[in-house]
Amino acid sequence: MNIQTDLHLHIPVPHYSGSTLSQCSASIANIPHIHLGHLGGADDFKVFILFPHLMDRQWKTNYLFDAELEHFIDNIFIPAIHQHCPPNVIQHLPAYLEMAKHFCLAASVESLT
Repeated sequence: MNIQTDLHLHIPVPHYSGSTLSQCSASIANIPHIHLGHLGGADDFKVFILFPHLMDRQWKTNYLFDAELEHFIDNIFIPAIHQHCPPNVIQHLPAYLEMAKHFCLAASVESLT
């Protein structure tokens, strides 16, 4: 689930033209991002992580490529959780993104039987 509507919030993003870096403004809905979850289980408070350096005006989507998502989850997000959360929380989490996908698939297949 990504942001699809214009929230009327614009933030500065880097813009590369060849080797030249400049800054432009972009709507949050156009910046590649992921939906991380909800605060306190409430659907009204969604948490998104934006990746403004991955923005490319040629793209027709605001989703990350699978390799980018996997790199972020496996090399940044999960190690940060392991560094800051107690073992009783970590033991319930998958070790990497591919494992989480398999858990989700297994749960959906089991619910069909």
